[in-house]
Amino acid sequence: ARPVHDVEVAWLTATMARARGDSVRFVVDRGGVQTPLLLVRTRVVSRLADGTVINPLNTKLVRPEPVDDAIVAGWWLLLRAHVERTRGEFSEARADIEVAEKLLGDRPIIAFTRGLVALAQGMSDKGLEQCEAALAKQEDGLARLVLADVLASMQQPFKAYRHVNKALEAKEPLPEAWVSKGLLGIERLSTLPQAQRGAEAKKLSEAFEKALKLDDHVAGARAGLAQLKIIEEDLLGAEKLLIEAVERHRDVNAALLLAQMWLASRKTTETVAMLAKLDRLDDERVVQTLSKALVVLGRKDEALKVVAEAQRRFPELHSLAFLRVDLLRKLGRTDEAIAALDPLLDGEDGDSAVLLQTQIYLQAKQADKAVQSIAKLAERKPTDKSVVTLLLLARMQAGQRDQAAALAKQALEDGVLSELELAGLYLELDDSDRAQAVLELALNRRKPSRQVVAMLAMIYVARGEKDKAIELRDRMVGSADDQADEMKTLVDKAIAGAEAELARRMAEPEVVPGVAADKTEETSP
Repeated sequence: ARPVHDVEVAWLTATMARARGDSVRFVVDRGGVQTPLLLVRTRVVSRLADGTVINPLNTKLVRPEPVDDAIVAGWWLLLRAHVERTRGEFSEARADIEVAEKLLGDRPIIAFTRGLVALAQGMSDKGLEQCEAALAKQEDGLARLVLADVLASMQQPFKAYRHVNKALEAKEPLPEAWVSKGLLGIERLSTLPQAQRGAEAKKLSEAFEKALKLDDHVAGARAGLAQLKIIEEDLLGAEKLLIEAVERHRDVNAALLLAQMWLASRKTTETVAMLAKLDRLDDERVVQTLSKALVVLGRKDEALKVVAEAQRRFPELHSLAFLRVDLLRKLGRTDEAIAALDPLLDGEDGDSAVLLQTQIYLQAKQADKAVQSIAKLAERKPTDKSVVTLLLLARMQAGQRDQAAALAKQALEDGVLSELELAGLYLELDDSDRAQAVLELALNRRKPSRQVVAMLAMIYVARGEKDKAIELRDRMVGSADDQADEMKTLVDKAIAGAEAELARRMAEPEVVPGVAADKTEETSP
């Protein structure tokens, strides 16, 4: 794949030529298959006044024609807006689109780019309306396929099919359209009756074959065929197709699917070699899979180096920062893991960074710092379950019992936590007294859940009060009406499980009967 677009190279070469005093014009190809709304197949070069073409990418022009500088500048801005969209830099993308509109005027390409940015921001209706309005004014098969991918991810397969089929109606349909048709069909295959799957799978296979006939290097076709082979349980055939796709085309999706197969069959060393050779540290999925395979091989330090290098080269991918933190934690480098999250605390991923940093503090037995980490976020998000849960754990571990009790009471009143969830947290912290109190409070409800009754029965047994557990069971079964059998079965299992656990603990000499073991070391918040 080319690392840069024709428009970028043309602009750079023209700038260099003008810097030395040459007169330069841009030349665009008006022939061949065009994708005007995405510019993917737009071919542009710079040409000197004497006719010399500066063409370092060896771009082939079928029907070259001059084009104004302003148009090429507008195209360049739109390409930059696409990059900013993928980085989540939406304000910058919109600013570039506005300048491009001043240069290009009210063209369909402007509306389509705006629509993609709106879709990326979650404004589905507005984004789809802008993209479809642009397509109504100017046909672009590849743009339709991009929109189909978005619709499929939004669980709107029928609208996605409509755009794919429209792209296939073109005089010269793109090979990618057949790939999209096949991939959409694979997602639908499992929903069909068994008797229909064979015939449908054959049609999908033909779609991928058509794509390869049009372009033997088209991305996704061999990976799609491999997915069909996997469904047919022809794993050797699938593996062969995926290896070919990776070796011939450096197909990332094929590489990830192959890695998934190899890791499942314990071919971890082969997975590492294949992904390292692929050298796609710009794709966070590849980095994550490669680092996972290295960790499985016991090469955690090497995994950390891979993630650190990817983060250095692509600092805008914040997911890599979180992956690096996770590896630092696995290596026991807690202070470094906490420090690595500091730069993210005030950014768009700040809330996630605070949550993770708090968890690490708790696991490192630094409860006071955990409280400081999460307290401000809890003020902003007082009804967020994850935030409230972590703050409650932190306050309990820090010995702030009164504040923790007030927080727990408020969480119950606001419906942020149920009695069952709160009792589970108390048990995780070995505070069975509070857990029992919460569950007994829940019994005052008109119809307490079976799970509440079962957990309370387990606590009674663990305290040596089996008679109390049986009395509770009989009382609740008597008022359970049509769910009496289910209630009795569940509570009996809970009592038996608690007795087995109590017997196991009694048999362990290092555990004093009746005293709960400290599980906080091994329990993740």
